[in-house]
Amino acid sequence: MQKQFSKLRQKFSTALNLFENQLDDRPYFGNENLTLAEIVAGSIVLWLPKGGISLDDYPKLKAWYDHLVARPAWQTT
Repeated sequence: MQKQFSKLRQKFSTALNLFENQLDDRPYFGNENLTLAEIVAGSIVLWLPKGGISLDDYPKLKAWYDHLVARPAWQTT
């Protein structure tokens, strides 16, 4: 079971690195505005910290996540 969890963590790490690199210096994936990418990725990334996967190693993604969940519409949803 531990080996499977380790492989899963590595897959998440690969995806999170991709997200981190995609953000560049923008607040959102596409540009300065919220896009469908935020809705799709946000619905997944939202659960990662609750599952024990920290975003602390991904500062751009962490900032994106904090910005996204602070939006009133996101909180309502």
